[in-house]
Amino acid sequence: AGSCCVIEERLVGREVSAMALVDGERVLMLPTAMDYKRRNEGDTGLMTGGMGAISPAPGMSEEILLEIRTRILEPTVHELRDKGGSFVGLLYAGVMLTENGPMLLEFNCRFGDPETQVVVPRIAQDFYELLLATARGHHTTEKVLEGRNEAVVNIVLCAKQYPEKLCGACVAPDQSAVAFAFIAVSSFLMSSGDSCGRSTLIVSLLSFAVSANGGW
Repeated sequence: AGSCCVIEERLVGREVSAMALVDGERVLMLPTAMDYKRRNEGDTGLMTGGMGAISPAPGMSEEILLEIRTRILEPTVHELRDKGGSFVGLLYAGVMLTENGPMLLEFNCRFGDPETQVVVPRIAQDFYELLLATARGHHTTEKVLEGRNEAVVNIVLCAKQYPEKLCGACVAPDQSAVAFAFIAVSSFLMSSGDSCGRSTLIVSLLSFAVSANGGW
């Protein structure tokens, strides 16, 4: 048997994704997002890698975002720096919003999927320049500008058998932007993998975006 036991606290709340560009010293927050894992409507069905996402994350205020930055992200970045392992890149925090404040669930050193598809369109400045400044280790701005009056919804189109079987067909809708993956070209779009496309809608109001697509 093991010599130690780890007891985890059960967290109740909403999980949100908080991404930040880190230049080794400073944390530059990106727009927040929330993804949905269940396959079917109404947050039902089998768990998947992500069936869609929305940005901004519901319930995310400036005060909560500040707390995530100052209590979770910045202390982590500074601790890495002080230990001689400065982090430069994208730091992704999965955070649970609880009645006791935001609680960290996990860190990733990458952009998330499907969160990236709703976060990037909301950045109202040159994304390449932001990434370049991060890679060079010197942010040239204090804050990422967002499309304040816009919300973005991402919906995954998947094969009927997903995730049990990685096969099937789906047809892309006539939306503003569609990104395809695992596609075999025929007389129609055929998924040769898991999810065959992601439709991203950029709209003026989040409530309209969700209701227009059947709700979550």
